[in-house]
Amino acid sequence: MMGRRVTLSDEGEGWFTGYADVSGTIESVVESSHDDNPYYVVRFDTPLEVQESGAPTPSGFIRRRYSHSVVHGRCRGVDINADAPVSVHVLLVPLRSAVPKNKADVAGMTTRVWAGCVVT
Repeated sequence: MMGRRVTLSDEGEGWFTGYADVSGTIESVVESSHDDNPYYVVRFDTPLEVQESGAPTPSGFIRRRYSHSVVHGRCRGVDINADAPVSVHVLLVPLRSAVPKNKADVAGMTTRVWAGCVVT
């Protein structure tokens, strides 16, 4: 799967304001247990810029940039593929942060949205 192109699209679960689709390239794979889907580290074509709440600013918002995401099939045994769109969890990696290398790294991340994933 490494080097394959991925397009993520809105599946109605908290999608990113201002973005129709988000595309990138699979850079690495974090294997999961034998009965679960792997996690795919995807480098975005251009960083994703998201306005988020909870910041110590007068508005309470801050703009954050993300360079990578981690996608993981939502349904056990249904991996991403080129045959049909698959529903995935999307976890975000902040710009200039290390990408996850193992399942422990991924376990410390939070799912941000659910998306439809197409591999080309």
